Amino acid sequence: MIISGSLASSWAQTLLTEIASGTADLPKLQIYSDPAPASTTETVTGTLLAEAALIQTAGTESGGVVTLEFDSGSNTALASGDATWGRIINRDGDTVGIFTVGPEDSSAELKLTSSLFAQGLPVTITSATIQIGS
Repeated sequence: MIISGSLASSWAQTLLTEIASGTADLPKLQIYSDPAPASTTETVTGTLLAEAALIQTAGTESGGVVTLEFDSGSNTALASGDATWGRIINRDGDTVGIFTVGPEDSSAELKLTSSLFAQGLPVTITSATIQIGS
């Protein structure tokens, strides 16, 4: 679907507001192994491989593109496994969105240098954007 720039910007700002909502903690980007839930309300049963905290406001929006901004803390893999999906949770831990994860040459929505994680090894996410519209 092709949508107007002002509508894309409005939807992106709404998404950013949802990610930053809540009061308990920082919003997070989490990466899991299978199985992925079928909806944002289904119980998560996959293994949490890694997570990266976002800043309290989650990021910025410009022209329908949400740029996530990560907290400065370092991250290590929480478990070993092959990443296949991920989610963004708000400050209260509610799922805002689910996405596919895979290596750079895949058709996944989040592309990683390597989708294999080894428990205890460093995990670095340098940038992440979400584009609304085309």
